Amino acid sequence: YNPSPIATVSSTLDFGGAAKAITVNPLTYDGKAFAPYTPNLHLSGIVQNAGQITVSGGGVLQLSGASTFTGGYTVAAGPGLAIGAGSTGSVTSGPLGTGTLTLDSGARLQSTGAHTVANAVSVNGEVEFEGVTSLTLSGGAALAAPPPRRGPAPPPRPPCPAGVFAAGSPC
Repeated sequence: YNPSPIATVSSTLDFGGAAKAITVNPLTYDGKAFAPYTPNLHLSGIVQNAGQITVSGGGVLQLSGASTFTGGYTVAAGPGLAIGAGSTGSVTSGPLGTGTLTLDSGARLQSTGAHTVANAVSVNGEVEFEGVTSLTLSGGAALAAPPPRRGPAPPPRPPCPAGVFAAGSPC
């Protein structure tokens, strides 16, 4: 189930080359968050001429426009990023622009359909992959070194298919 976004921006967004921060707060009622997979903001238009865009706030930002900016997205701990379109090959446009997707520890990533994203990805800790559809990350990936472990090591996990993160899988 992919619910409708709360607000949609379908026009072109030109940020004049500056880095920007987007705060997307979760849906709440009586002080409690609900509907964790519902996008609070959907950017379906083209984002252009932007530096790095940082997403924070605990809500879900959905991206689906054919954006061309080079700054990339950084998703802080807490918010979700829903990918609503794909990009393949040499990325010239796509929902993430042409830059790197950086996922900080505690970030959430989901897909609104079976999409492939060719942007480079940098993962800085534990990230949650949510939703009911698969997302293939086919660009280069940089994974941060894990912190030193104290105590016995956990049992080994079964191997995961390269680049495919499916909802409900241990990958």
